[in-house]
Amino acid sequence: LCLTIGKSNVSLLAYEVAMSGNVTLPRDTVPLFVDLAFQTNKWDVGALVAMLPDQLTSTFDGMDLDALLQVSGNVVGNLDTVTLPEVDANVMLSNGRFYAPSLLPYKVSPVNADLGFRIDSLGRADIAVNQVAAKVGGSNLKVKGSVDDLLGSMFAKVNLSGNVDLPMLRYWIPDTVPLQMDGDAKLSLDVNASLNDVVQGRFSEMAVDGIVDVS
Repeated sequence: LCLTIGKSNVSLLAYEVAMSGNVTLPRDTVPLFVDLAFQTNKWDVGALVAMLPDQLTSTFDGMDLDALLQVSGNVVGNLDTVTLPEVDANVMLSNGRFYAPSLLPYKVSPVNADLGFRIDSLGRADIAVNQVAAKVGGSNLKVKGSVDDLLGSMFAKVNLSGNVDLPMLRYWIPDTVPLQMDGDAKLSLDVNASLNDVVQGRFSEMAVDGIVDVS
C-alpha cells in the first residue's frame, strides 16, 4: 500500500513543516519505504528553545542564543531495525547571535550560514560547509569546507579566512606570558583536523597551511 502525501503542512504555533511525497507501508519482509520532500518556514530559534522543557535546555543556561533557521531537503529509503532513510538537507541560518561568557568572552553576532547535511542509511552524518560568516568581537571570519563523520571522529577540512583583531587573542594566552598584541591580521588558512586533536591539543596532528598577514 502506497500513501501519497501532497503538499501537507504540519504546524505548531509559528513553526511549520511542509511535506510531499510517498510512503509505502511494510508488508511481509518488505520494510517501510519513504520518499518525502520537506521544507520549513523560518524558525525563530530563541523562541523555540524557550518553549522546550527545562530538562532539555539546561545546556543553554547562561547563553544568549538566537537565529532564524530554515531547512529543506529529502528523505528517501527503507526504515527498519537496521537501516534508516537517507537524508539530504540544506540548512540556512541568518541573523544568528551567540554569547556565552563562560565559554567565550566575545559576542558572536551576526552569524549567517549555508550548510548541507547528509545522513546515510547507516546513520553516518556529513556536513558541507558552503559558507559560515560571523563577527566575533572585533574580528570578521568566514569558513568553507566540510566536516565528515559528525557523530564520530568529526574530521574537518575547511578554509578559514577573514580579519582578526589581534588583542582578542590575548584571551587564550596565559597571564604569565607578558605579551602585548595590537593591530589586525588578515588570514586565509586551510585546516585539516579532527575534533579529538583539537580538544586534546594535539596540534602536531593537525595540518594547517596558508597566509597570515599582520599589520
